[in-house]
Amino acid sequence: MSRYPKRKRKAVSYLEKAVNIDTDDEDDDDDNTGNPSKKAKTSMIVKKGLGLGRQKKKKAKAAPKDAPFPFMGLPAELRNKIYSLVVCNPNNKVYITHMRCSKGRKRAVHHVDGNWRRFWNSPRYYYNYLRTRVTKLAILRTCKQVHDEAIGIMYAQEFLFENLLSMQTFLVNMSPATIGRLKHIDFALERFSTQEIPFFPAVFSLL
Repeated sequence: MSRYPKRKRKAVSYLEKAVNIDTDDEDDDDDNTGNPSKKAKTSMIVKKGLGLGRQKKKKAKAAPKDAPFPFMGLPAELRNKIYSLVVCNPNNKVYITHMRCSKGRKRAVHHVDGNWRRFWNSPRYYYNYLRTRVTKLAILRTCKQVHDEAIGIMYAQEFLFENLLSMQTFLVNMSPATIGRLKHIDFALERFSTQEIPFFPAVFSLL
C-alpha cells in the first residue's frame, strides 16, 4: 500500500453543459422568432435595391437615343422667326403671274430674279427652280397649330401681280379668311393694259 491517501477528484458532469448549450440555442431561436433577424432584413433590402437598379437600367435602355426636339416649347418669338425663314422668300416678295404662251396657259407663284421670261420659254429652267426654291411650305401640313401660326407670316409678304388676270385667278380661289391675311399688294403697271381697266372694280371687290 502507498503511504499517501488517494486524491479526491471532483466529478464533472458534461451532461449539464450540453443541456445548457441546447437551452441557449433554443433561447436564441425564440428571440429570432419574436423579432426578424437583421440578416433577413438586410437581404430583403438588398433584393429590393437590386430590383430598383434593374428597373432604372431597363428604363435607360428603353429611352431613345435621339429624342424629338420640343419645337412647340420654344417662345412664340423664336417660332415666328423660324417660320419667316422657312415659308418666306429672301426679299419678302411673291410674284404671281398668269399668262399665255406657245406651250399653253401657265400660272405660277414664284420669286423672280429679274428675267421672268425664262420660266415660260424653258420648262427645264422652271422645274429646276421648283427643286431649288427656298421656301418649304410642307411645314404648314405638320399640325393645325403650326399652320395657324405660320400661315399669317406667309401671307404677310408683299404680293406682286403681273396683271389683272393673275390677281383675279389668285383671289377667286381663296376664302375670305385667307384674303384677310393679305397685308401688301402691288402691281406691275407696265404689264397692265388699258383693256383691263373696266374690270378693276370687280376684281378689287374680292379683297
